[in-house]
Amino acid sequence: MYELYINSLIFLGQVTLLIIAAKVFFYAVRTPVLEGRFLPWLRFFYLIWPPYQMAGLPKDYSKDLLIIPISTKTSHRIYEGKFQHRYIGHYAITIGVSHVIPQPADKYDLGAKITATFYTDDKVILSLDLGDKVSPVWGGVGSSFFTLFVYSVPKDLPRGIPIHCKFEVTMEPEKLASYGYAWFSIRKWSDL
Repeated sequence: MYELYINSLIFLGQVTLLIIAAKVFFYAVRTPVLEGRFLPWLRFFYLIWPPYQMAGLPKDYSKDLLIIPISTKTSHRIYEGKFQHRYIGHYAITIGVSHVIPQPADKYDLGAKITATFYTDDKVILSLDLGDKVSPVWGGVGSSFFTLFVYSVPKDLPRGIPIHCKFEVTMEPEKLASYGYAWFSIRKWSDL
C-alpha cells in the first residue's frame, strides 16, 4: 500500500513538472511564434489557449498600430500615417468613435467614401476602396468602432518594415459627427 502511495506521488510530481515545463516553453517562445519567425504551426495553440490566459501577451500585441484623428468639420480630407507590423495574422482598419453605436445592425452608412493606399518607399503595395457601408463593433464603455477592412500579414502587407498609409475621405461631416469624436486606427484582429 505504501508503494502505491509513493508511486502515485511520483506520477503527480512528473505531471506537474511537465505542465510547468510546457507553460515555460509557451511563454518563452510566444513572441517569435506570434511574429512568425519560429514554429509557425504553434500559432494554432495560441488561438486555442491565447497567451494572455497562459502567461501574458507581449505588451504591444493588442495596442493599436496607428491612430489618426478624423476631422468632422471638412467634407474632403487626406490623412497620412506610418506604422509597422510586428506580428503575423489578421489586422483591421477601423474608425473608432466616442459614442456607442446604436444596435442591432449588420451595416451602417457613414456617408463617406474612403480610399486607403499603403506603400513603402513610394511603391504602392495595397490600394483599397473601402466604400461607405461598414460593419459596427461595439467596444468598451463609451466607445465603439466601425470595421472598414480586415487584412492579413504577411499575405496582404509585409511584417517588419515601415509602411506609409494614406486615407482619402470624402464625407458628409454631420453624419460622422453624430457618433462623436472619430479616429482611424489599425489594430490586431482575431486570427480565428
